[in-house]
Amino acid sequence: MSNMKKEINTNQAELVAYTSKLLNSLRLPPPELPKNNKRLKMRGEYFYGKRFPKVLLGNLRAYQGFFECLPDFPLECETLNEKLFWSKFFTPLDIPTPADKLTVGNFIPGHLRDKVRPAKVHWISDRPDFPDQINGPDGSYFLKANNSWRTVKRINFPMAADEIEELRHLGSIWLGKKNFNLMGGEWWYSTINPKIYIEEDVTDGGNSCAEYKFQCIGGEVVCIFQEYYVSGSARKEYEGVGIYNKDFEWVEGVEIGELKNIKADPPPDSKMLLEVAREIAKPFDAIRVDLYNPKPKTIILGELTICDAAGFAQFEPRSFDAELGSSWDFTQYFA
Repeated sequence: MSNMKKEINTNQAELVAYTSKLLNSLRLPPPELPKNNKRLKMRGEYFYGKRFPKVLLGNLRAYQGFFECLPDFPLECETLNEKLFWSKFFTPLDIPTPADKLTVGNFIPGHLRDKVRPAKVHWISDRPDFPDQINGPDGSYFLKANNSWRTVKRINFPMAADEIEELRHLGSIWLGKKNFNLMGGEWWYSTINPKIYIEEDVTDGGNSCAEYKFQCIGGEVVCIFQEYYVSGSARKEYEGVGIYNKDFEWVEGVEIGELKNIKADPPPDSKMLLEVAREIAKPFDAIRVDLYNPKPKTIILGELTICDAAGFAQFEPRSFDAELGSSWDFTQYFA
């Protein structure tokens, strides 16, 4: 472990000194320009410009709060979370960003379209003009925003006028988040044109649906999470999380934060889910592919997450975190 690790009582002067030493030690390539019709690649450092030292300092302080230490420097770090943390600033990320929830279907390879699809969208708007009817049968749906996380609400049609007015107010708030978590390092959300939309309820009105989150590095799955919610909490309160290895085997003795690691068998469609996740992840150095498996041989792509938990997921033991990060070569990002 690097001798730059600090205890939680690191003061402001030490944080500034750490940040200064870090920035002076790195040699980054110049910004990449789009050519030959290729997608633009951008690094967070260049996106923030003059604001970058302030943003980096704030994120280091947050990291210290979660882990009671500072991360190793990018060229020395080992754990997945350290690398995810640094990736927000120093790895070249695709623009337009795959984090736009309304465009995830574009990232499904053609040869997989008979195995996986995006969720059906019934209404989209860049204004809070929530509809009083839906282009679909009465029943349960989800209202979401495309440029943020934790902006999801289950709704039911038909609904009363006061409910519609309440949802218009909520939509106005969500659409106002044009720079969602910008200071938290997740700058790519600020490149998305905010929209709200109504999506099918893949749970068919139930409290939960089998959803698997595949963390992928270099097109290969390194671990899988299955989140469990308290019944009736509508995806708000965690009961725990099931943690699987790359082969969809439950991992004993590992936890994330204070969440209980719930033991479970892999789903019957595990091989198909792994294939879909790998193929979708191939174009990315690192991506989390979220797949719903509501019934046998039915796979729905939920979203693509660039930086899981913004690099703040607290794995215990740390050796598991290091194992997950071992295949990600960070030297490629620096001159």
